[in-house]
Amino acid sequence: MDPRRAAHEGPAGAPAWLEVTLPDGAREQVRVTLALTTIGRSEQNVVEVLDPKLSRFHCELERRGATYTVRDCNSRNGTLLNDAPVTAARPLRHGDRIRIGNTTLVFRTTPAPDLAPAGDGASAAARLAAGLAAVPPAG
Repeated sequence: MDPRRAAHEGPAGAPAWLEVTLPDGAREQVRVTLALTTIGRSEQNVVEVLDPKLSRFHCELERRGATYTVRDCNSRNGTLLNDAPVTAARPLRHGDRIRIGNTTLVFRTTPAPDLAPAGDGASAAARLAAGLAAVPPAG
């Protein structure tokens, strides 16, 4: 296991999911299980997204027990939560929309029923970075 990721693992708590819609319309579902999930263009993030409008380290999700927050990491183009700028850590609720660059993340407390599970952020990062086609419906 990557020691950088192991250092971010937190106590047991309810997982969450991000329904990621990439700029080309492809959709992916990422399970969020770490205490700190970084998101951005750099491969050093837990979730790497190759959107040219993203900063290398754009934003992060933090989990404390069953509570999640989103925080902008001083990105160039900012982070929006339900169309409002994120200027400090903001709590997340099921269905909240996080907009980063040309990418939309929908925070979910249950997996999206029309997307096959993609695993945790670490395993999904390569697929997001590769820009693969949308995950076919589960079924």
